[in-house]
Amino acid sequence: MEASQYLEKNLILLKEKEPVLFQKIEKLNKATPLAIIKPAKNLQITGQYPDEKEALIWIHSPINPSREAEKTFSRIEFETCQKIILLGLGFGYVLFELMKRVKPFQEIVVIEKEVELFYHSLYLFDYKDLLTSTKVRLLAGLEIEESFNLIGSIGNTKVISTEGCQRAFPDYYLKLEKMILESAYHQITTLKKRLKIISFMDFRLSGTRYILEDSLAALSELDQEVYVIDLNKFVLDREKNLLNEKNIALIAEKAIEEIKPNFIFTVTCVGLKFILEVIKRFKIPYVSWFADAPVSISTIFKPDPLFFIFMWDKTYIKELNDMGYEHVYYLPLATNPKIFKRMELSKEDKERYAGGISFAGMLADPYATKMYKKHRALFNEMFSKKVVDKLIKTLSQDPTLSILDLLIDIQEQEGVIKDISLEYKEYLKERVSNHLEIIDCISMRKYRKNTIRAIADLGVKVYGDKGWLEVKQEGVKYGGYIHNRSELPRLYNASEINLNITVSQLRTAINMRVFDIGGCGGFMLSDYREDLVNLFSKDTEVIFYKNNNELREKIIYFLYHPEERRKIAEAFHKKVLEEHTYLHRLKKMLSILKDKIT
Repeated sequence: MEASQYLEKNLILLKEKEPVLFQKIEKLNKATPLAIIKPAKNLQITGQYPDEKEALIWIHSPINPSREAEKTFSRIEFETCQKIILLGLGFGYVLFELMKRVKPFQEIVVIEKEVELFYHSLYLFDYKDLLTSTKVRLLAGLEIEESFNLIGSIGNTKVISTEGCQRAFPDYYLKLEKMILESAYHQITTLKKRLKIISFMDFRLSGTRYILEDSLAALSELDQEVYVIDLNKFVLDREKNLLNEKNIALIAEKAIEEIKPNFIFTVTCVGLKFILEVIKRFKIPYVSWFADAPVSISTIFKPDPLFFIFMWDKTYIKELNDMGYEHVYYLPLATNPKIFKRMELSKEDKERYAGGISFAGMLADPYATKMYKKHRALFNEMFSKKVVDKLIKTLSQDPTLSILDLLIDIQEQEGVIKDISLEYKEYLKERVSNHLEIIDCISMRKYRKNTIRAIADLGVKVYGDKGWLEVKQEGVKYGGYIHNRSELPRLYNASEINLNITVSQLRTAINMRVFDIGGCGGFMLSDYREDLVNLFSKDTEVIFYKNNNELREKIIYFLYHPEERRKIAEAFHKKVLEEHTYLHRLKKMLSILKDKIT
């Protein structure tokens, strides 16, 4: 096969395995390339690329690129390591020399800063084996932090560098290598300094509470000193979510004086607003792991160098940076394998939970539903009924859209607002974010209803709030409320197909349900999010759908292919336990914080 014939077939495979990377190549301006392609002395293709100062650097040898790649491995031992990280793909010579030597058990992660160089490699080499392998991951065109976060577990790891790439972009690759080596060191040694941490326990039975519980358990398992302020002790009116804020602040102040914590930790800012003045007075760093859209964060928490934010969805990071928040990091959710695990099911468990297809989740926040009914006339007056109806309809068809951007687009389309200024956008952010949250919840109610209705005739069990009783189609069976800790793991173990229907807060990220199903060894069929293919291997660990027709097709297929389901579920389970538990996440968080707050 001629070298020029590789590209088309490589791109077809790339689109299937790495759709996000494929999209980056599609957007590449191939008409004005930065790389200068030249023949080497031995007639192989080589070239130069401008470095950070626009000086031209040889990416591979101008004499013999293949010989140069061979020499890379003449001085490196990597036979016993589990994972090999190649920093710099270039045109691919080092990678394909590596593939001649790699062992079957070894995982390869390739990181290339420039998408254009990856594109030229697709032109030169046949990527069929790499793009059909579950052992090879290809990352290109990402920021340093993003590349590092997508590497996965770093334990028995060997780092190999392509010298030309490192010369061209030393700041990128040397910093990334340092982060990898430091992380590897901390994974094979215990954290030498025990930290003192004050946290909270949420009084509501919600996803936030469970993330807090599991995070605090992981911190304790990592030998940190954790002190918890239980908000249940300060409830004045549970139905109205009223707490004795004054007493919370007094208890927190006393605890900070006595314990002298290294930082305050919570999830989605639970408890923080009650003690913000106390925190600032004592100048204590405060850390929140967001498992929610940070739509109203700026109304309570102003940018502060003591505030550290960890986001489950990386798309919010730039928004927060632009608002002035300095310390914002990407940290996906995880599972607690002590709760979400494989288990023997009793006869009663099988009768209650066993079945073909199941989905467990709220149809909508009852509070949001109540407020929408109460204030529907107000929303229509604020935005116009036509705009609100179109907003709900559009968002229920594509939950990955930003509701604020969508509102502005629809207002322009309908002629409600003719001149969209920056000031108007800021006004919307500050003044109507709470209203948009309610409309968003209503949209997601419609999205989830429509999804279940599309597969009703195939037979599906739904668990959650009583709103599901509104879906009265034949084939839909409502199983009632299901407890996160005691019942949900049994459902995930018992179902042949566990559905994941993601809400719009997660634009690219995946929710707890994904990791928990994997922890139980269940088979999952999920709507598409970018992190599904960033954190897991498409078709071998996770199966996703992009519309309801595709969902139907895949349900029918996998119901009749139990052995294929079993293999995928097994690989999914293995990956979750190896890379996606709360221990992994809290280790990562502590490694980021340790140099910044202690």
